[in-house]
Amino acid sequence: MKTFKTLIVTLLSVFFVTHVYAGTTVRAELDENSVVFGDHTVIRLTVSGSLTVKDIQVPNIKGLDITSTGRSSSIQIINGQSTISAIYVFSVEASSKGVYRIPPFIVKTGSGVVKSNELTLSVGNSVATNPPGTNQLADNNEPQRFWIQTWVSDPEPYVSEQVLFHFRLYTIENIQSADFQLPNFDDYISEIVVKDKQGTQVVNGVNYATLDRVIALFPLKAGKMRIGETVFKFQYRARSKKNQPRNNFFNNSFFNSSYVMKTKTLRAKEIPLNIKTLPTPIPQDFTHLVGEFGIQASLSDEEIKMGDPVTLEIAYSGVGNIKDGVLPKLHLDNVKVYEDKPTLETFSSYQGISGKKSFKLALVPTGTGEISIPALSLSYFDPKKGDYVKFQIDPTSITVLPGDQESINLAHANNDGQEMTKVDYKGLAPLFANASDALSFSVLSFNKSFLRIVFFWSAM
Repeated sequence: MKTFKTLIVTLLSVFFVTHVYAGTTVRAELDENSVVFGDHTVIRLTVSGSLTVKDIQVPNIKGLDITSTGRSSSIQIINGQSTISAIYVFSVEASSKGVYRIPPFIVKTGSGVVKSNELTLSVGNSVATNPPGTNQLADNNEPQRFWIQTWVSDPEPYVSEQVLFHFRLYTIENIQSADFQLPNFDDYISEIVVKDKQGTQVVNGVNYATLDRVIALFPLKAGKMRIGETVFKFQYRARSKKNQPRNNFFNNSFFNSSYVMKTKTLRAKEIPLNIKTLPTPIPQDFTHLVGEFGIQASLSDEEIKMGDPVTLEIAYSGVGNIKDGVLPKLHLDNVKVYEDKPTLETFSSYQGISGKKSFKLALVPTGTGEISIPALSLSYFDPKKGDYVKFQIDPTSITVLPGDQESINLAHANNDGQEMTKVDYKGLAPLFANASDALSFSVLSFNKSFLRIVFFWSAM
């Protein structure tokens, strides 16, 4: 029995440098003495012989962030002798590569001040990760535990064309908490279309949990640009690499957990983009739409009474920058134009932003008879074709019959001595006083019960 005790003391002397004061020992250990840059490791500070710890002075080392993450207790029974220890856990993260010397921790107990042993931590180059579909096995033939990937739907989009930025996390670990550090999108209009959607994916026979985030980007200017680095920092529950003595009855998750919370930082590289300008000359009937769209128009009535309005509705629908759609100039003779309240519907998915935008206009003729509405042409830019697509709306006409005198008020003697018609139509605000004025506005409305919309986009 004496030989067995001597052997244990000898082994402890070989593997640990332990500082002792008045029966109190303090020992510092690193989970890993060598880590790749971006990884975190853990220091365990074990105080034995005294559970009255008044203060712990943590070493201050330039380039290392040492943060306390918790405390636990441990009971060991060797040859019938029991020892109770307090274990203090610290997370360690390096801000740069190199070899770091960690001075002793200073522990103040009820019986005095005790110092721990020194530690050395080596922080080296990170291991490159491979995209999905390639060999995801580490050097020890075990599956890679986690990695992130970012990509864009098109590295050479046009100005105002929707380009999708994808982020995906692959992991076989149980992630407890996470923090996104996304790139700066100041040169784009951006909107999240898929937010932190969880799923699974099998890579080389290994089933990974995945986390997706998709952001729709609309470039505001042309030129060579870059989407910056993406950083994903998270905590996960990992099994401790430090083995406890096998004959310790209390070496289980109830008395002394073999798991530890670890922190990991993953980085995805910048993505270069080449933003192209729209071809010139730009058509005069350009709607500012860039994507895949359908355009349709309808007239509510073909015959009305004098003083009554007729509704002209022009609707856009499709995938792309639907919010930017505008109605080009319309020239309507002998007609006053009024605008109803605008509405807009949009939808988000893995295919990006799609939606419906409608222009509802109230047309009030200023005279009786046959009022002609000329043909209208509208165009949008299709990035897949690399050209403008033109839609032609056929001409039509309105028959205006004499109306009730109560609904029409004639106003005489304006500044030029000319007669002008004044229409009393409540609920609408006139946009233009003269028929020759151009109508141009960008925020529109949609009426589901009135117009059938044609959708032109890829099947989801």
